[in-house]
Amino acid sequence: MINSYIDYITGVDDPKTSSDRTLFEVVSVTTLLGFIAFSITGMFVLTFYLTTLCHGETEWMAKMFVMYLASLLFNSCTYTPLKYIALGPIPFVMYATFTWGIYHCLFTNSLPTPMQSILFAPQLIFLTTCFLAGYHRDIEEDEKAGIKTIITMLGKKNSIIFLSFLALLFFVSMTFLAFYGQNNLILSTLVALPKSFKIFKEGYYSSTSQFNYQVLAALRVGCGFYIGAIGIGGFKHLI
Repeated sequence: MINSYIDYITGVDDPKTSSDRTLFEVVSVTTLLGFIAFSITGMFVLTFYLTTLCHGETEWMAKMFVMYLASLLFNSCTYTPLKYIALGPIPFVMYATFTWGIYHCLFTNSLPTPMQSILFAPQLIFLTTCFLAGYHRDIEEDEKAGIKTIITMLGKKNSIIFLSFLALLFFVSMTFLAFYGQNNLILSTLVALPKSFKIFKEGYYSSTSQFNYQVLAALRVGCGFYIGAIGIGGFKHLI
């Protein structure tokens, strides 16, 4: 919602240059500000409540909840300004990493080990690729509005090549981890490889109006197999 409000006050969310006006076809600016205030207040109240539950062995988690709240506020306020100068993926990656970290702490009552962080890397690449594919969907509107994203700077075709590289990195990283962790089940993720690159090839030569959804649909198969393979087969060097 903060993203939508910043788009509004900077003049980017203009009906002359944008056909996808996020929330402004439905709610007024006043209503949007009310939603923002309610959400932020709720975040503070929930964080305070969670910290009161931290005692004994979980006392250290209180600091983690406060840090997570700070990261959410920082990423919410900086995402759109950074998006305008091609740095939008930075707060997104921070958000995804912090969210994974806080859930890991909640379920294990411990900080992630370096190896556990490495195991998260393919999922982070998957999320980032799908995130940037969303930018590709909006490339024409972003160009009209003067927004400099990685996609607009690379251009329509070069950006698909870049996204193809990220997708390849996604599969290569999982293949490496399959051999390193001695879990051949992870190699099952490669079943999603042909479909994924077929979509990139089609996007390069034809329309990309549904490109982000197609990329998500193809890559999530590999991501799903990866998570399942780790859960079933484990990982030798997990500690």
